[in-house]
Amino acid sequence: MIKAKTYEEILAEEDSIDLGSGACYKKSFDADGKWIAIDQYHKNSAGNLCCGWVPFQVESEHLTTRGPKWSVQSYEPLTMHPSLLCNCGHHGFIRNGRWEPC
Repeated sequence: MIKAKTYEEILAEEDSIDLGSGACYKKSFDADGKWIAIDQYHKNSAGNLCCGWVPFQVESEHLTTRGPKWSVQSYEPLTMHPSLLCNCGHHGFIRNGRWEPC
């Protein structure tokens, strides 16, 4: 049986980037090594780990999602538009590498 990770365990991993305000992300790359999305992690209202995959508006033959894509104004520090709204209710912007709750 695989033990589910906690937010704190995800945050402690070497490839996690802390956004502050209880949010972090990991970069997601396509098969060619192009940064195409993030996996964004946070706690839901019950305190359990929740996450979402956030694809960028980029050209990649490997990015085939038909859903919404986010515009990246800056990769370093990360700034994206529009806001991110998780189905758990966690809602905010990533601006200047920081999580700004709505």
